[in-house]
Formats: sequence, C-alpha cells, structure tokens
Amino acid sequence: MASRLPGLTGFLAWVGVAAALALPALWAHLAHADTTAWLLHPDQGLQQPLSHLISCAWVHANTPHLLANLAGVVIMCLLAWLARVDLTHAGLWLLSWPLTHLALLLDPRLHSYFGMSGVLHAGITLLALHIVRQNNTVSAIPSWTGWILLLGVPLKCVLENPRLLPLIDRPELGMQVAPLSHVSGFSVACLVWLATRIPRGPAKSRP
Repeated sequence: MASRLPGLTGFLAWVGVAAALALPALWAHLAHADTTAWLLHPDQGLQQPLSHLISCAWVHANTPHLLANLAGVVIMCLLAWLARVDLTHAGLWLLSWPLTHLALLLDPRLHSYFGMSGVLHAGITLLALHIVRQNNTVSAIPSWTGWILLLGVPLKCVLENPRLLPLIDRPELGMQVAPLSHVSGFSVACLVWLATRIPRGPAKSRP
C-alpha cells in the first residue's frame, strides 16, 4: 500500500491538472460563454493580460475541436495511471501550461490562438519522459513505449507542418489549427524536464 501511495498522489495531481484544463472548457462550450476575452494574441506580445496564457486553453472553435481535446485528456489520464506518474511530472505539466503559450509569443504571425492541444503535447511528452526514466521499475508500461512516444511527437510535428506555417487546415475539425503550438508544447516539456535533471552542487559546509 505504501509503495503505491506516491504513484497515487502523482496520478491525482495529474488528474487535477487535467480537470483544470477540461472542466472550464466544457462549461464554456455548454454555456455558450463569450470567450473572446480569453484568447491569446501572439502578435501583441506581452501587451495583453498574462491570464490569457491560461485562459486560451479553455476556448474551442466548435464541438469536434472540444471533443478531440477532451478525448486526448482522457487518454492521457489513462496513460498517467498505467505509467504511475509522479508528483514531479504532474507539477511540470502544470508549469508547461502557461509556458507553452508564452513560447507562442515568439511567432507574431499568429493573430489569435486558442485550444489546449499545445498543453496536451507537453503532457504526452512528459509522460513519455517519465516512462523512459522509470525503465520498467515502476511503470506498468514498457520503456520502449515511452521511446516511441518521445520520438513520435516531434516526428508528428514535422510531418504535419514541414513548412512551419502559422496555420494549417484541419477539415475533420472544420477549422484551422496552429501546429506550432504542438512544437511549443513538446519543446517546453523537454526544457522544464531537463531543468529538473540539472545536478545540484554539494551543500556548502558552515564554519
């Protein structure tokens, strides 16, 4: 029981982040809320409320867009349970949420951005890193699955947008998407994860 507690704590934290993503988005869609003030505007840089780095994830163009992202949230929660995700990686996913959108400000070609796909790409990347790091010692998912995910995410980013366009058509969703958010999510996740791997120097002894 004690050995499962850290994994349970991490999983509950992961589900908490997932709920913070999904529930406001679901409410906004069902209530037909006016979410225009929640959008992120990369072409405005930092001349906008920083809260948009969070709130833009709750905005969706239509029902298929929302359902696709909610399906991604559910799948990631299932993977998080099987991978016995820890509290650190759940915290890194939460940190990646605003940072993924902050990185989008580097591309002023985008007038507006909304949706949670960038944050989801960050999440799946962190899960992959966790699975690889565990090396089958804790996770119920074999480490090679983590490597497939870790290599598959950037490969997907390249294949879906080889010309680095700011927007591409997604007819199945009835909208255009900003695939650079996927690149941003992957990159931010790798950077925040690497930041936790930096070795700390030995503690200085006091005289």
